[in-house]
Amino acid sequence: MAKDWAFVDRFTSDKPFELPADAFPPPERIDTVSVSQADDVRATDPVIWLTHKSISRCYPWWIADNYHMMNDVLEGDPVWVAF
Repeated sequence: MAKDWAFVDRFTSDKPFELPADAFPPPERIDTVSVSQADDVRATDPVIWLTHKSISRCYPWWIADNYHMMNDVLEGDPVWVAF
């Protein structure tokens, strides 16, 4: 299914970040594992680390580099990590 990029025309200098709610839809399911179960991640891999309230997550750089953003939910709050 092709992405409709028509919303890009709505960007203006006074409101550059106004996006429709579905501009970056969250993944269908977020798979998380404990550090001891992270078989695909080496101890020397760089990661992006996020702590929100009492929950910490790390996102391996080699995955993040492919998408440049991660949607997640921590302690019931939606978070968006982008670079």
